[in-house]
Amino acid sequence: MIGHVVTERALSSSPGAVARSKRFFHLPTTPGLLCLDHDPEKGKPALDAAALFALLCQMVPAAAQAGVVAYPSGSSLIYEGDKQHRGIAGMHLYPMIQDASDTQHFGEKLSKLLWLAGHGRIDIGASGALLPRTIWDEAVHQPARLLFAGGAVCGEGLEQRRGNPIILSDGGFLDTRTACPDLTPDEEGRYLAILESAKAKARPAAELARQAWIEARTKEALTKAIETGEDLIEAKTRIARDLDAALGGSLSGSFVITIIDDGKEREIAVDQVLADRERYHLKPCLDPIHPDHRDRAADAILYLNQAQPVIYSLDNGGAIYRLLSQPLEIALAAGNRAQVAEAIATAIAKDDDVFLIAGQPVQVLGEKVFPLPLPLLAHRIGHKVSLYRQGKEKKTRVDPDMPLVQMVAALLPQMLRTIVGRSTIPLITTAGRVISLPAYDDDTCLFLALRPDDCQAINLTPTRQETVDALRRLWRPFSRYRWATKHDRAAMLATILTIVVRPTMLAAFGLFVSANCQASGKTKATEAVLALVTGERGGLVTWKSDDEVELLKLLFSMLLSGALGVIFDNVVKVFQSPILCSAIMSGMITARVLGVSQDRTAHARLMWLASGNGVSMDRDQAERWLIAHIDVACERPGDLHHPFDPVQAALDDRQGIVRACIAVHRAYHEAGRPEADHVPTRIAEWGRSIRQMVLWLRDSGIAEEAGIDIGDPTHCMSSAAASVDSETESFGMILQGCSDLFNIEPFTASQVRTAFDRGAAGGDEGEQLIHEGLAGLLPNARPGFLSPQSVNAVLKNRRGRIVGGLKIETVKQYGAAANRGAYWQIVPAAAA
Repeated sequence: MIGHVVTERALSSSPGAVARSKRFFHLPTTPGLLCLDHDPEKGKPALDAAALFALLCQMVPAAAQAGVVAYPSGSSLIYEGDKQHRGIAGMHLYPMIQDASDTQHFGEKLSKLLWLAGHGRIDIGASGALLPRTIWDEAVHQPARLLFAGGAVCGEGLEQRRGNPIILSDGGFLDTRTACPDLTPDEEGRYLAILESAKAKARPAAELARQAWIEARTKEALTKAIETGEDLIEAKTRIARDLDAALGGSLSGSFVITIIDDGKEREIAVDQVLADRERYHLKPCLDPIHPDHRDRAADAILYLNQAQPVIYSLDNGGAIYRLLSQPLEIALAAGNRAQVAEAIATAIAKDDDVFLIAGQPVQVLGEKVFPLPLPLLAHRIGHKVSLYRQGKEKKTRVDPDMPLVQMVAALLPQMLRTIVGRSTIPLITTAGRVISLPAYDDDTCLFLALRPDDCQAINLTPTRQETVDALRRLWRPFSRYRWATKHDRAAMLATILTIVVRPTMLAAFGLFVSANCQASGKTKATEAVLALVTGERGGLVTWKSDDEVELLKLLFSMLLSGALGVIFDNVVKVFQSPILCSAIMSGMITARVLGVSQDRTAHARLMWLASGNGVSMDRDQAERWLIAHIDVACERPGDLHHPFDPVQAALDDRQGIVRACIAVHRAYHEAGRPEADHVPTRIAEWGRSIRQMVLWLRDSGIAEEAGIDIGDPTHCMSSAAASVDSETESFGMILQGCSDLFNIEPFTASQVRTAFDRGAAGGDEGEQLIHEGLAGLLPNARPGFLSPQSVNAVLKNRRGRIVGGLKIETVKQYGAAANRGAYWQIVPAAAA
């Protein structure tokens, strides 16, 4: 992207300009130059080009065969005649790489390798922040980060003599993904241990720096407070509270920041900014904690048009500061505790980051959800309100006691808004409305937690070519899989398109990625989907088919913590679970919360994902999952080399893929939402939106133009539902055996129990079928010990179910006895 760089606010009045955001800056999937920016540790000389290249080759041996150029940093080698005023202040290495989009990920891996090799250090920020560093600056790899490499503007009599770039190696392009693979779990653990050890050693010095920072800022703030006539004791209390909150990432109403207004610095309190959000939205400002960073560069921006107004700063790799109003002053007097509790609860309920999930108050901080138990609620009350008792001459500040906190906690559920779903990406409803503001959406009761630089404009009217490009982009992480059929491919595509609409829907199908053998990449495929939803790796849960109680606990705890999706990995045996079936279809889970003597219901609008070798589902599960089968066409897939990482590809272009999904949705709506057929699906809303959209992409030729051959996403699901699972097969044996023995005559559970016993000893064909069928449904059943009541329960739970053209019913003419399920009859399905 080429253009004059301005702020987001100035874009409308600056034709042809660009802003420093992901909207304009991204790294393409083409060959390019990677910059390794070496700034020496304070007080130490910079390493020369040869030393840096040797270290790079030590970390990444394949770099020795790549093309690599070196050049001193832009502020190096300043001369006045023969006198050198500044030597080499830093050095840039420029390796040629195959895929420029891997720049940031490669930089992260290289940094970890340097730490493992003993080249990491902890710098201490002015406020005592612990800043991990290596010999190369990792921040320069961010797409929107500007690289100042053009040289210095010298005054009269000065000149810069950097010479020509140095060719360190004249090789080809480096494949960073294969040359520098992800760390193994063991390496990752060692890296984290080394990092934590380094931080522990630096903490004493960091605490001294923190105290010095607090003392300096306190002295400065007290001087201003005295000038304005503020009470000295009150000022000290307020300043201490403000600085403590600021170091924790929250700026209170009286905290003073420095904005850039008409090109000039101007100090202003946070309360003044919040009082006029429209005026100050997207205003540049200095970093609130480190205003002198980079010679007082305006590296921070105010984002105020969202639920939680923030300052987003590029200092030290990026930081977000929440802007909070000044604490509300409330007088505490005898007899007014109830009124005070109600006032506090009302004030907290107006906050834009406190909501209800499953009837429990929670705080939403960025992309995370935190419950508000009584201790944390007391902490929040302490920051939200300033309680005092009025004396004859002055106010005495008091802390909220536990009875008051408990009273507030009891009132909050009546006042807070309920979150039925969350998202860290923009969404679109099935009606076509795009939700892209980081705030609580009143119409859908959804909360969007977007980072400021992810709030980009979305194309609501894409052209056909833009739709093709969008489809190609969202499919890229999954394009190198060997999907068994076009229907499997359609199931995966439908799941990707579901991501941006899932929280708005009460129910949606899950995705089961299947393969006929191990090492096929099925787990990676599900992880890539979840990475698009969450923005991070993880979310895998080992499937346990025989413990519904533990599954309920697991799912409910995940919902309370704000989970967005789950992967049941390596499913074995038969995939079945009444709890899971109910959760998928109802979008709800009800459970007893530990320590609370009542049931609570949580909304379960999760992305349901699972994987396993082969698909063996009971009928109920099969009707709730799309199935995408991978065929590796190899006898020993463990020997295969997978030259791609779909999870990293999804993470590298996450917001771009999400916007591509929304673009495809909008194109479908602009086309009038055509329907290819009127075949219903078990989840009607999903069928009308996602399935029909996929069929439209197929029938319109858009998918073909994008190079994606797709079929019907529900085809594989319906095939699985029609297949005979072990439970269905066992019941079918019972039906056939009873039909052989009793024909259409009524019979009792006792007679079936007798047939079971005889079948164990040989018996005729019908008795053997009954024995095998009941043994399959009741694994612990033994001849002579199976009760008629157990047999009756098996038949009653499957009454009316058709298998093999037969079903079992109670015999109506037996009156009251039939109501107890005492007499049964095999009925041909056609006669039903």
